Amino acid sequence: MKKAILKVGVVGLLLASLAGAGAGCAYGAMAIAQDGTVFVARNDSFLFGALRKMFACKPNAAEMTCQEVKGAP
Repeated sequence: MKKAILKVGVVGLLLASLAGAGAGCAYGAMAIAQDGTVFVARNDSFLFGALRKMFACKPNAAEMTCQEVKGAP
């Protein structure tokens, strides 16, 4: 009886850890270049970074125009 409960617990923990790893999480970073360009990176760990994107933004007074940087890591 105790072995069956232990097996169910181990399998449950294994499935929970796989579900957590598959869900992924996201984080961002920002850097400012000398010319005033703001680089914004959106990173994730879902599917080994398949949704990773980087944007280059130019601030103009009250608004900011951003373009996606192609081929950026």
